[in-house]
Amino acid sequence: MKQEYLEIIFDRDDWVCQYPGCNKRATEVGHFISQYKGGRAYMKREFNYLFDIQLSKDEVDYLINHPLNGASVCNHKPHNDHFAVSIAGHPIEARKIVEALFREEYAYEN
Repeated sequence: MKQEYLEIIFDRDDWVCQYPGCNKRATEVGHFISQYKGGRAYMKREFNYLFDIQLSKDEVDYLINHPLNGASVCNHKPHNDHFAVSIAGHPIEARKIVEALFREEYAYEN
């Protein structure tokens, strides 16, 4: 994740872990939709299916690291994992994130 994205998310969250009850200093970002292969494929597939938009690799990277797709967390792994949205287990929540990203970044074009 690029430093500029980290700083935007950390600043938004006052550099505090967003895990409920934790007040530790944030050191990383927990992605709602995974930054790894499965999350990237999901993002690309959903934009194509919902909005008829073919995302490039750079566009997928941008959306995966977008502030709407992350929360500040400390270095305690369960706190990071808490924010991960299971695409198979919680498809409605995952789709809401995709739709919010679309509204934020693409809706003005349509």
